[in-house]
Amino acid sequence: MLDHRQRAALLRIARSSVESADRGREADIPLPEEEALQRLAGAFVTIRRRGELRGCIGLIEPKLPLWQTVARAAALAATEDFRFPPIRPEEIPDLRLEISVLSPLEKVEDPSAVQVGTHGLVIEQGLRRGLLLPQVAREWGWDREQFLSHTCEKAGLSPLAWLQGAAIYRFTAEVFGEEKEDPQEFYLHLDHDEALGLLKRHLSTPNLIKHSLAAEAVLGKTARSLQEDEPNWRLCGLLHDIDYDLTADTPDRHTLVAEEILLQAGINGCLIEAVKAHNSLAPRDTPLAKALWAVDPLTGFLVAAALVAPDKRLAGVEVSFVCNRMKEKSFARAVRREQIASCEELGLSVESFIALGLEAMKEIASQLGL
Repeated sequence: MLDHRQRAALLRIARSSVESADRGREADIPLPEEEALQRLAGAFVTIRRRGELRGCIGLIEPKLPLWQTVARAAALAATEDFRFPPIRPEEIPDLRLEISVLSPLEKVEDPSAVQVGTHGLVIEQGLRRGLLLPQVAREWGWDREQFLSHTCEKAGLSPLAWLQGAAIYRFTAEVFGEEKEDPQEFYLHLDHDEALGLLKRHLSTPNLIKHSLAAEAVLGKTARSLQEDEPNWRLCGLLHDIDYDLTADTPDRHTLVAEEILLQAGINGCLIEAVKAHNSLAPRDTPLAKALWAVDPLTGFLVAAALVAPDKRLAGVEVSFVCNRMKEKSFARAVRREQIASCEELGLSVESFIALGLEAMKEIASQLGL
């Protein structure tokens, strides 16, 4: 998996290629030094304008270094997608880019091995070949058979060709891109609007949604302070309690149902393990897992502190006030102080951790009603 710096570098390369293609020339891109960007890999670049598809082209086979694959795919998506006219200069500020880095293709003998949300598909027969990325099935709400049929149609085949001898291949994709509101902010797996929509489809309790937004903000601020993977940490904070309503009567299943939901949304890896770890169902052996463990109670404690402030607003709450309340065992009694203090395992003092949390939550105070 690419780290956040490598993903940012590829998005810069893609944007440079799109802007250069618009001017009719190739982008002048310095050779990246990182080995991860020089490995051979396939990739697709998707271009959207104001939320609508504006171009999508990729290179399936891993024949070029990843950075070159991305540069070429971006230029082609901007100028050669037959469904759209070439991108015009005035469109550039409104464009948002998404990159899907493909795993090697794997032949599928049993179609039931295709997992919607996790796998993309390539289906071929004779000279016809079609590909759909994993996120396409998720965005359209397709089941496995619909996904297979639509991939056949993409290849110009009968929708039932997957049952009639067409070759089926699956792959996974690492998906990341530029946020709608600000192309300087990046996302992993899902952009913020998609992730919030996913959360609200499964979680309806207003205070829990506010808690999720607070955890997103604080984990993001913590990641930035520690120079960790901010997009991944923010997403983890937003979705860590996605199954809370669903498991209210079976708390021992909390985060296990979340794992199923997140896998179907194409999310995997350390994020899911951190989510499970905050209910003690996986080891807390990564910085993300440790951070979520400490952030989870901190957000509630800061809300409690705001509610006893004179104006019941976060704006008037100071770090010293929160630290003093931490010493009062009767204040917010249910909040485990030692869990908040575990931030020290990340190299953060409790006071600096509280300061990060306050700063993050003050920035979204209106969304929290505080």
